[in-house]
Amino acid sequence: TTTVSTPGDTTTTTTVSTSGDTTTTTTVSAPDDIDSPTTTATSTTKNPITTTTTVSAPDNTDSTTTSTVISTTTATAITTTTNNDAIRISQPSEEDLKIGNTFELEYDVIEIVDESTIRFSSANKDIASVTEEGKITIIAEGKVVIKVQAKTNEGELIFNAIELNIPASDFLICDVTQDGIINGSDATLTLSAYTAINSEKDSPLSAAQEKAADVDGDGKITGSDATLILRYYTKISSLSAGEKVPSFEEWYAAN
Repeated sequence: TTTVSTPGDTTTTTTVSTSGDTTTTTTVSAPDDIDSPTTTATSTTKNPITTTTTVSAPDNTDSTTTSTVISTTTATAITTTTNNDAIRISQPSEEDLKIGNTFELEYDVIEIVDESTIRFSSANKDIASVTEEGKITIIAEGKVVIKVQAKTNEGELIFNAIELNIPASDFLICDVTQDGIINGSDATLTLSAYTAINSEKDSPLSAAQEKAADVDGDGKITGSDATLILRYYTKISSLSAGEKVPSFEEWYAAN
């Protein structure tokens, strides 16, 4: 028997009999300063699948007969298990796990799985999100568990999961094209992204590319970012042989 009392004079008692029946009784009484009766509800779960709920009317109502409502429902018992053989998940590539990338999780199932019931979920959507179709988008550095669950043809709930370890982004600021070189193409791509965003269209940039393009660090892609990238490229391309190339941060701080 388990009894839990909470503020508001609510008491819940659960009793499990040796035959497997479970009875739950909840009593709710009004605060002392309110003239309202006590209401009691009793729920009994028959082993294994019959549920009976009884609600008795308060003792001090005007009704001369205590009303009782009984409802019975039946359901198939579902067992949750980890079944690595029924659902097999492939390990994503290192390229897949780069911040900003979207890829489809590869998996296969055996014949006992009802494929129409397959569902995907992410334990931390701030690190990686997943769609109903199993498309994963990498958002930030960290570890996250992606779960794949389904039902067998007999109704048993099964699942498997994979932990993704997302590395920190190694992007180079201003290198929007991510080719390891800073030039006019980076400014052009940044301006294209700004134009798309300003027209309420989807940005053509990945999350990592947007970080590289947001050179002024204001959290937005604007024409100013494109201008700064072009100015920085003009500066470093005009340096004499052997002259030290300043980082963008050094150049930006000095200008």
